[in-house]
Amino acid sequence: MRYFQPISVSTFYGEKREVTYDGPPDECPLCHSKIDASLVAALLREHPEEIDKALQIVFQCPLTDCQSVFISHYWHGERAVESGVFHLQFSEPQAPREHIFSAEISNLSPNFVAIYNEAMATETHKLELITGMGLRKALEFLIKDFAISLKPMESESIKSSGLVTVIKDYCQGDLKIVAERAAWLGNDHTHYHRSWEDMDLKHLKELIDVAVNHIQSAILLSQYKQMMPARSRSRETLVAEQTNVVEFADHTKKDQRPS
Repeated sequence: MRYFQPISVSTFYGEKREVTYDGPPDECPLCHSKIDASLVAALLREHPEEIDKALQIVFQCPLTDCQSVFISHYWHGERAVESGVFHLQFSEPQAPREHIFSAEISNLSPNFVAIYNEAMATETHKLELITGMGLRKALEFLIKDFAISLKPMESESIKSSGLVTVIKDYCQGDLKIVAERAAWLGNDHTHYHRSWEDMDLKHLKELIDVAVNHIQSAILLSQYKQMMPARSRSRETLVAEQTNVVEFADHTKKDQRPS
């Protein structure tokens, strides 16, 4: 919960004022740790002919391993004029959060992991017009590396084929369904004309997540089949099972005889 508190600020003209804001951020935007941010300086930006005001506060992360300095931006718009409170909007710079994938996915396609995280970094830096293209590229590496793991002798053909062709030829069931749709949305973010205007980056990321889960499940299933192969039943076991069936049938007939 954020609490309103006073703060002394400087204006562009060197004046000192006291304003009210809803407190410092509780997370460092660079190390992403929960913190009690240290105040360094505060500046009030305002224009005499405008109602909107902006409060910029310089904070420092108090953690020894970080100690980074960042700026938090607070807004005092028309809806906040009566309350007189500046509300936190965002802090910068922002360090992208690395998405940690399972060992199965990381070992299958290191390039997918790297490209995916670079694409997400563009979203963190508000470069969302190119984020979808990066995710589309990441998807292609994921699907093709998975296909190559299934058919290593066909690797050169897989590498040179289009993504849609690889999905059609090497993906099955639900994975094929979700990979196709992820490719459709990825292409939408790559080409001039968009076919799925009601879908955005959120949907593309969700589809890729589902594809990742299907591929991880397929890898784990294959691994456990190899580690725990089905045991063939011995002749003695089959004879014992048949004997039990016969004995059960005889017992059932006896129970059904009229008294």
